[in-house]
Amino acid sequence: MCTISAASCFPEPFINDGKRLGFVHRNFAGTRFSDHVALLSVFQAWDEVRINGEEAENRFCEHKRLNMSTLRMTWEAKVQLKDILVNSGFPEECLMTQMFNTVGPDNNLDVVVSLLTYGSYPNVCYHKEKRKILTTEGRNALIHKSSVNCPFSSHDIKYPSPFFVFGEKIRTRAISAKGMTLVSPLQLLLFACKKISSNGEIMELDDWIKLKIPHEVAGGIAVLRAGLEALVVEVTKDPEYINQMDQSNERLLNVIRQVSKPSAAGINLMAGNQRYHRGRRFDSHKLTRITLKTAVRV
Repeated sequence: MCTISAASCFPEPFINDGKRLGFVHRNFAGTRFSDHVALLSVFQAWDEVRINGEEAENRFCEHKRLNMSTLRMTWEAKVQLKDILVNSGFPEECLMTQMFNTVGPDNNLDVVVSLLTYGSYPNVCYHKEKRKILTTEGRNALIHKSSVNCPFSSHDIKYPSPFFVFGEKIRTRAISAKGMTLVSPLQLLLFACKKISSNGEIMELDDWIKLKIPHEVAGGIAVLRAGLEALVVEVTKDPEYINQMDQSNERLLNVIRQVSKPSAAGINLMAGNQRYHRGRRFDSHKLTRITLKTAVRV
């Protein structure tokens, strides 16, 4: 998260001359449909290469069409951010560099996406077709051309889920969303809504996102929010609590890890990796029924 936070302070490191990103850059996102994961992956790859010297670093940046100065500034900002957190009392071991798998199952990366969902709210959008999206309260916008999720020309993409969180809106000739990451309906339910209502069959989030989801599932997810918010407050007051967490909060975190998995919402990111071809659109009524016994105990 320190890497993504630091990277958000600077322009993207991709050299694309104002055009849509090519596969040399899109491939960094793996199967995650995420600009944030692409940035994380770029930084991870660059960090591994640069230990071999400046010449290797130069070759890598030239081959992958990356701005080396931006990557170096991101590294410096990340170090400063980690120092601030450590000086605030957060244990160093929880800020150690992690390696992520962007092309296969990785529950740690699932949790990163959940944290992005939590931090990005209320910047939520729904994909309609091609570049067209709906943002909060059903307002029209476009996927920014610098996004790994932006379709090529007139091509359409059928995403595994139509829901995304994004970093910011840019207004040029039209309003565009930058820094987009695909999320599941369960992640929205737990991390990215203030109001949940129901008409008996349909759950509605913040009066505009409609989900057809079993009520016992929605209720089991929603009840976790109070525990999550209390845990955030506790850790903020006493960062050392991370190393001495009680059993109930350990169970809460384990449930959150399970809810964060795409498969918990019936989403298969690996199915054919059909990012730029025809594929099925996520249908919210096909949500997998997850086990809530553990959630109830928490």
